[in-house]
Amino acid sequence: MKHFLIFITFITLIYSCQRSADKLSIANMQCEYLENPIGIDSPKPRFTWQIKSDAPSILQKAVQIFVGTNAEDISCEKGNVWQSGTIFSSTIPVVYAGTALQPFTRYFWSVKVQNRDGSWSPLSGTAFFETGMMQRNSWKGAWITDTYDFNVTPAPYFRKEFNIRKKIRLARAYIAAGGLYELYLNGEKVGNHRLDPMYTRFDRRTLYVTYDVTKNLKDGNNAVGVLLGNGWYNFDGITIYEKWMADHQDEQQPNGVLPAIIPSDDWGYHWANGPDLTSTIAFIPWNIYLFYGDSRLLENCYDNIKPMLTILMKLAPQGLPTGDWETGFL
Repeated sequence: MKHFLIFITFITLIYSCQRSADKLSIANMQCEYLENPIGIDSPKPRFTWQIKSDAPSILQKAVQIFVGTNAEDISCEKGNVWQSGTIFSSTIPVVYAGTALQPFTRYFWSVKVQNRDGSWSPLSGTAFFETGMMQRNSWKGAWITDTYDFNVTPAPYFRKEFNIRKKIRLARAYIAAGGLYELYLNGEKVGNHRLDPMYTRFDRRTLYVTYDVTKNLKDGNNAVGVLLGNGWYNFDGITIYEKWMADHQDEQQPNGVLPAIIPSDDWGYHWANGPDLTSTIAFIPWNIYLFYGDSRLLENCYDNIKPMLTILMKLAPQGLPTGDWETGFL
């Protein structure tokens, strides 16, 4: 009887430990809100995850993160670039705080969390992130162009052949463009994006996109091609803004008000969707004049600018109400 009771107790202890470990699991691990991303440029990337459990009242009490360049070490809770130690926090994301990340490097990471009852989850699976350029001097390429301006409408193609004589383990393409582009390798479009890169102030910042092109390459002769579009870089700004201002002129009410969204008591005209937006009828023609020296748009919009500014000047001392701010000027 004694041996039987000891045996039952032993099994119960093992079962209890197993259940405690199985209460929590880690899912949807992301770095910079992307799953296993490449081309990360942040020197202090953010790590996020989700906690899964069938048990009630689960709350992250603490967390441990492991980051390193060896996947096997990470699976054994060893990170050669960052071992966070126990961070007593329920906050997600956790910001990287290890040694300086190097460009063009793949890092692996894993995480485990502690529940409010003190029990720890099993170590998560291993995820990765890969750094990109990280710094300007990592760029080795040069800007190329077809030398034409927006008056030449056909989209230019660029093509370059190259030869691969060694086995390729990993291959990345990093591409930046003023405007829009499509990247091709050996006749096939690379990636599933459209309208890359995102619009920026090109005189201040140009974004680049990173592609994994390992499977696009082959032994021997290869060809890379780029189809380039004007986008918001090399475009006919006057024509575009003339169309925009014509829409504003059509929308303007007789008293000078320019509706920005739904003209109702429920929505109103706050700075976020009222004068801030509709003031484009003033500052766009003015900036077109400053940039191009063309006063036509400013002249055409003058009769629309004046009544709108008159309304705003009358409202300015008290600020804008939250209702239909044009009501007092009908």
